[in-house]
Amino acid sequence: MKLEDIVNVATFPFRAVDDILLRQYTKVTKAWERKGRDPDTVAAGVGMPGFFCMIMGSAAVFPKANELLIPFIFPMVTYGYDLMDNYVNVFERDQRPRRQSVSGDKVYDDNFPPIFKEYSRIIRLPTFIAGVAATAKCVSGLLSWYVTGEPNPDAIGYGLLGMGLLGVASSQYIKDRDPKILERDPLWKQAYYSLTEMIPVPYRMQPIPIPVRR
Repeated sequence: MKLEDIVNVATFPFRAVDDILLRQYTKVTKAWERKGRDPDTVAAGVGMPGFFCMIMGSAAVFPKANELLIPFIFPMVTYGYDLMDNYVNVFERDQRPRRQSVSGDKVYDDNFPPIFKEYSRIIRLPTFIAGVAATAKCVSGLLSWYVTGEPNPDAIGYGLLGMGLLGVASSQYIKDRDPKILERDPLWKQAYYSLTEMIPVPYRMQPIPIPVRR
């Protein structure tokens, strides 16, 4: 087995989940465009507040890191390009280059070089997963607060962090929408078909005819 094949197998669960999320965000974005809404503006509406919620949440959850400004530096380094992309999409609407719309009736260019698109594709799923984890931590903390009556201020911080991460991830998925992804089978189904083809015909599952009584 080649190294490339090993990497593809090892990363398949990651790519399959990412494919599912991108497919769902593309469907929603397509519905928005049919209603005349601008998906890039929606992306900015969740991404820009999400960026600052991430900073506030990180500062609340990791107070010891505040001395090194990590809650501010890390989001700027990791997601600063997304913040600038959203800024251009909202405040420089008339001058901005644009990406291809899901409806396919317009073709635009991206605001930044292609390397940023590849970077977005790499970090969007980890960002989404981290957002879900932080939100779950918030819910757990609030439930514990309610049951025990003992204050848990970290729950609020995790809530802000979770909303921020999910907002930024949603912004990335909306802007990375792929009109062609809806024209092909999901990645997991493609893998299933490939595995089926590898099984010898005599050992494949065959449909069993059901006799019809007359």
